[in-house]
Amino acid sequence: MMKKLLSLMMALLMVFGTVSFAENVDDKAADDSYTLEQVVILSRHNLRAPLSSNGSVPSELTPHSWIQWSANSSELILKGGFCAHDVTVLGTLTALGAKLDALPDSIETKTPIGVKLMFERLRDQEGQAWYRVSLVYRSTEQIRSAEMLTLDNPPMKYTLSFEGVETNGDGLIAEADLFSLFDRSVSVLDELETAYALEDAA
Repeated sequence: MMKKLLSLMMALLMVFGTVSFAENVDDKAADDSYTLEQVVILSRHNLRAPLSSNGSVPSELTPHSWIQWSANSSELILKGGFCAHDVTVLGTLTALGAKLDALPDSIETKTPIGVKLMFERLRDQEGQAWYRVSLVYRSTEQIRSAEMLTLDNPPMKYTLSFEGVETNGDGLIAEADLFSLFDRSVSVLDELETAYALEDAA
């Protein structure tokens, strides 16, 4: 499962084109020195239509109108992509050797509700591709207050680093180094799979 997920994510990082929401990403490193080209996201629980919708029994308990979702109640909507549980996100981070401290402003210190593992691909003025890998999530107060996330009230963003992987002065990882990290992680999972298979056969 984890090996397939890492392999699929690496494939998407290699072949995906620019995605529509990339232009809305505002970050210090996405300045005149870099051009944001692509974003790939692994999301805890992803985006699902709620159980309530217009015409449902719960909708009659509130005067508010419900959004017309692109999917039936509780199903993944069209913006759904990689959907994972917290253990899948944490397993991915562990397999990649992420240096993960307790996340600031979050009760769940590793993979809070709604967390996104985000890979941003940027290109510098010399044409070299770089990646920033981050966890994006709502703060405890944003969750408690049910605050709307906007450009003026953005989510929390925690930039990740990885064991044995160097970054440049802006905290970005060279594309070749990121892909090598994926290759090493998949190789380790292959070795574990082989070891357990031999152990079961003994």
